[in-house]
Order: sequence, then C-alpha cells, then structure tokens
Amino acid sequence: VVKAFDGIQAAMCFNSPLSQLEAEYHTLFLLSQLAVDKKQTLTDSSFRRVIDDMEHSFAEPYDALRYAKMINLSVSRFNHLFKERIGIPPYTYFLKIRIDNAAELLTQTDIKIKDVAYRCGFDDPLYFTQAFKRLRGLTPSQYKKLAVI
Repeated sequence: VVKAFDGIQAAMCFNSPLSQLEAEYHTLFLLSQLAVDKKQTLTDSSFRRVIDDMEHSFAEPYDALRYAKMINLSVSRFNHLFKERIGIPPYTYFLKIRIDNAAELLTQTDIKIKDVAYRCGFDDPLYFTQAFKRLRGLTPSQYKKLAVI
C-alpha cells in the first residue's frame, strides 16, 4: 500500500501523459489492494463469529446451514472456505470442540462417561467413544484413568 502511495506521488511530480497513466495505474492498484484487504478482514472476522458460536453451542446438533447463513454463504462455499482458512473441515472442528470439552469433563469431574457424552452433544455413547479415540488416541475411560494417575 505504501509503495502504491509512493508511486502515485512520484508520478504526480511530472505533468505528462505517461506520468498521468502511471498515477492512474498506482491508484487502481491501491484500490484493488484495499478491497482485497477489506474482504480478507471481513471473512476472517466472520469465521471468528462462527467459531465463537461453535464453542458456545457445541452440545447442540451441528448445523452447517446455520453457520453458513451467519456469514451469508451457501453450505458448500462455507465448507470450502472454512477448510481453506482454518485448515480442517467445519464439522471436524466442531467435533474437536466437543471432544476437548469432554476431555475436560473427564479429568475435572466424576461424571460417568455416557453422561459426559450426552453433555457434549453426543446422542450415542458408542459414537462418542469412537470419536474420542480417533481424536485423542485413547478411549474416554483410558483417558480418565491416565488423568487420575
């Protein structure tokens, strides 16, 4: 951006058709950079809102349509951009939030594993155990035992 301003300033020092053309080029370049930067900032803040919502509603069912609507995108575009920006698909991120919260409950409370599963939004304790093991490398009961030691 600074380079574009410098280019405009340098071109304005001369009163020739070529310098005017150069000033116009730098002005258009500057405007395009500002538009890209604004779009990037809006997109990042929009995804931050989605992530904040996921973190506060992890016990509710995953709803890609709701998250996509939050930032005015189609579900497929939301999935694509989320993975591009965050590095993993949105459902995987949501699942990670659930498992992180479950891990905390397992280590900080005496709640039964099936109740931890329900509190973290899993309707099926078996699926919870499988997801937990896939993401943490241990079953919830193994994880809980290690935390006690």
